Amino acid sequence: DEEYKKIRDRVVLLLIPSINPDGQNMVADWFNSHYGTPREGTPMPWLYQKYAGHDNNRDWYMLNLPETRNMTRLLYHEYFPQIVYNHHQTAPFPARIFVPPNADPMNPNIPPMVIRGINLVGTAMHARFEAEEKSGVISQATFSSWWNGGMRTTPYFHNIIGILTETGHASPYPANYKLTPEQMEPTGWYPNPYRGGPWRFKDTVDYMNTASLGLLNIAADLAESFQYNVYLMARNAIRRGETEPPYGFIFPMDQRDPNTTADFLNRMLASGLEVHVAKTAFTYEGASYPEGTPVMLASQAYRPHLIDMTMPQKHPMRLQYPNGPPIRPYDIAGWTLTEQMGVKKIAMKSKPSADLLGKLDRTKTVAPPAARMTGGRAGAKGAYLLPHDRNVAIRATNRLLAAGQKVYWLKEDASVGGKSYPAGTVVVPAGQGAHEAVAKLVDELRIPATAVESLGARRSLGLRRLRVGTYDPYGGNMPQGWTQYILEQFDFDHAPIINPDIRAGNLKNKVDVLIFTTWPNVEDRQPATRAGQGGLGGGFLGGPSPRELAPEVAARLQGIGREGLDNLASFVREGGVLIACESANESAANLFRLPIREVTKGSKFYSPGSVFRAYVDSSHPFGWGMPSEATIYFDNGQAWEADISFPSVSEGGAFVRYPETNPLVSGWIINDEVIHNRSAAVEFRVGAGRVALFGFDVIFRGQPHLGFMLLFNAIHAGAAEAEDLK
Repeated sequence: DEEYKKIRDRVVLLLIPSINPDGQNMVADWFNSHYGTPREGTPMPWLYQKYAGHDNNRDWYMLNLPETRNMTRLLYHEYFPQIVYNHHQTAPFPARIFVPPNADPMNPNIPPMVIRGINLVGTAMHARFEAEEKSGVISQATFSSWWNGGMRTTPYFHNIIGILTETGHASPYPANYKLTPEQMEPTGWYPNPYRGGPWRFKDTVDYMNTASLGLLNIAADLAESFQYNVYLMARNAIRRGETEPPYGFIFPMDQRDPNTTADFLNRMLASGLEVHVAKTAFTYEGASYPEGTPVMLASQAYRPHLIDMTMPQKHPMRLQYPNGPPIRPYDIAGWTLTEQMGVKKIAMKSKPSADLLGKLDRTKTVAPPAARMTGGRAGAKGAYLLPHDRNVAIRATNRLLAAGQKVYWLKEDASVGGKSYPAGTVVVPAGQGAHEAVAKLVDELRIPATAVESLGARRSLGLRRLRVGTYDPYGGNMPQGWTQYILEQFDFDHAPIINPDIRAGNLKNKVDVLIFTTWPNVEDRQPATRAGQGGLGGGFLGGPSPRELAPEVAARLQGIGREGLDNLASFVREGGVLIACESANESAANLFRLPIREVTKGSKFYSPGSVFRAYVDSSHPFGWGMPSEATIYFDNGQAWEADISFPSVSEGGAFVRYPETNPLVSGWIINDEVIHNRSAAVEFRVGAGRVALFGFDVIFRGQPHLGFMLLFNAIHAGAAEAEDLK
């Protein structure tokens, strides 16, 4: 066939059958083990990616997951494609497939030539569908070009044409779709509507093949043009970086959390960006920077991605009609990664001199500054002190506890040996193996430590090795998965808690801390599925609803009932710590009758996935180590008017508060005054335990590293006992 020969001669196709083969096997194995039995149609009890589920396609700039790191290496370090095509399901019903052009808005950091290329390729795909008389192809619906973070969107910021199609009927079952006249009306972006009728899995595959051949054919016809356009976009990016501010960014390593700063820079290196380090000390705009200071110059081919990771997003105001409700963005509105991770950067507003550029060397990795232990070996009545102001302090705390060392956090500021140490400072009393354990962490984690001969009498919190449980509903919960991921990264002992555990009671014998990213169902649940529309069934993958459930499935779907709620209340009153986030907050507040009132409900306040400013009570144990003004990630969260104080008091209060002005740093907000000066995170003592509520997404996809400390503190300080050090 001449067309196929042309494609083979002029196109290099790197085919990845499945980016998540483990998840594909999970789905296939679960389906096959139930097919043809009374349990056919039972949904899977877990996510199809251990931590992220569908969010595995939301990790393409953060690179937390091995799947995204692997593909990113192929894209930006090995193959450098001109086009990336990502097959997805499902199309907006009743369309059979979504094909570009994409919906508005467009992110202004994307090169215009990328958008032109997307539209060109999409039009070629449309033409092939019409030539093959395949109806139901839609464009300009749902899927926009605003967000950076998907498998097809992050390539936009790397001068690559990213193509997404969403094919309907993601099911092995046949169906017969019956549509209304309104569903069959043509529009400019849906000119040949699907008319309904029988549909099989083979039809879905045929549509995917047609789309693929439409793309491959235009890639073959315009191969040289696509290659040259990549060169032009890279050249233009470099020129813009050389001729307009910001000319780059300086990352001082004497900032609050240099370890997280190095982490950010290494993620940027993995994404294909260039990072330089200073060979010698240099001066820029009157400020001096030492040897080893990292610098990211804007004069690089992937400048769009650099700008998008470091500068705020300003989502346009988009309403369904004048003064009407907002048009929700596809995914999120803002994500500036330096703000989420709390990384301080100096924007280079003036052009760097040739002398400065000559002092920079490109690097392949960035290490945190070397740390050391000062003071030698602590005496018998001495101790080792570690800072609390960096996330790695929590990893150090957990490793020390796991090694059997005693660990304390100072409850108040202290002066020792003429040096000041703030509340929250990590204290490891001198004892058997203490020096060696701390020295190992100084070397491995690059966290500084100070040995002191005598600490004196100090008020402190005595920590212990904790068992942390996260509530895992049937079918999985992506925020729970991300929480589990972060807990594991920071060496917490973790176990999922399911409905049968809550109904059984005695929770204090299983865990010390319970985290709810969603609230357990009180009443019995029916199996929830992603059922098809129209002709498909309500069971797994559009199959029949199950006629019976396996006992373990039925047990997990069974509601916790009044007994389960009482068990949760007893867990806290007996000394447990219960932490709720976002969608779990209202139920937790009602269970414990907390004196708070949520203020966004019923208002016209709106903010979908944005970075906010907030004030932190850094004198509160849950705020130790945090700056007094921080960034948090907000995604349709909560704000409370409460009969509580800020800073908080010992029996309860707010430890994070929204500012008295617009909190937006990056993203989109409407009617921000609704949350001005309201509580963003609160905690209360209930019996012998504590309840903490976060009105923002403290873990959001493993990205907002600056706010992780708030959760870590709530876990450890919430469960700790006051204990005076002598």
